[in-house]
Amino acid sequence: RSRLGEEFSGLLSAIVATDAIRPLVDATTSVFRDSRQLEAVLEQYANTDPALLQGRSLEFLEVLKFNQAAAEASSPLHATATHFSDPSAAADVLIRDGQEVVKQVQAKSYSQAAAAVRTLAEPKYEGMDRLIPKDQLDHAQAVIDRHQRRFGDIGPNSASYQEVREKLTGELHAGDIRSGGTTREQAEFAAKQPHQAALQLKGMAALKEVGQAGVAGAAIGGSLQGVFTALHQSVLVRRNATSASEAIVITLQATASGAVRGGSVSAGSRVIAIAARELGVGQVLGDMGPGAMANAVFEAGLSTHRFLKGSTSHEQYRDELGAAALR
Repeated sequence: RSRLGEEFSGLLSAIVATDAIRPLVDATTSVFRDSRQLEAVLEQYANTDPALLQGRSLEFLEVLKFNQAAAEASSPLHATATHFSDPSAAADVLIRDGQEVVKQVQAKSYSQAAAAVRTLAEPKYEGMDRLIPKDQLDHAQAVIDRHQRRFGDIGPNSASYQEVREKLTGELHAGDIRSGGTTREQAEFAAKQPHQAALQLKGMAALKEVGQAGVAGAAIGGSLQGVFTALHQSVLVRRNATSASEAIVITLQATASGAVRGGSVSAGSRVIAIAARELGVGQVLGDMGPGAMANAVFEAGLSTHRFLKGSTSHEQYRDELGAAALR
């Protein structure tokens, strides 16, 4: 009965932990979706010079990062690149609050910040945010400031340059949501190695989700096991079946065990969920029904728990994971 209670505690921890980290689950889903678009657009122009293609990668990297931040904050804001939906649009990125467009953004990434400023000052971009790589922001602002000092308010481009200065940004942002920005080097790397760039982004998002699930599961599992054990031990103390000091030790041990079990089961369940979401449930778990799928997630979590405790070898752990998926 004790083992059954521990396993139930682990499963319940995984369920509650998943709900607790729901924004991170949504953020990982968003990153995987936007990564596919990033790869698709860069593969479409695979024969283009990366020095030119990096401007396109800037747009899609910023969209991905903004949407990840919005999902983590449970915000309704959402960014989309216009490349696929409206290639001739003046704006490269649209930011929506639900269905309403709240911002239009034009993105430019040139080797020289001065060239980007001149292009961004064109009348067709009036009213839009002007996005450039974040490591070029200070230089671009300095270019505009020099221009304004030289020509003042009467220069032929002074008004447009001033608007660029006010709208210039190194990151997508709306309300409290910010992408964090992308450097020219990061944009070039994505243009040259789209698969590796996408893998890095997906990997970091997945690790964040799995890690937080483990932390939440450990806290929940430890609390559940500790409370149940404390209640059981208090009954034994009242019956003089055990001493108070022994009851405390047993409760502390159960709390620690519950934390390890809750953390490993929660983390393990998120690993399987992410894989199933990316590859397709059928490919990961075959033709399993809902009950068998839940059992596979649970058994994989318990296998991870036993492996971390040192109860099973790496080979046994690998075999148990495979068996859980095949049952």
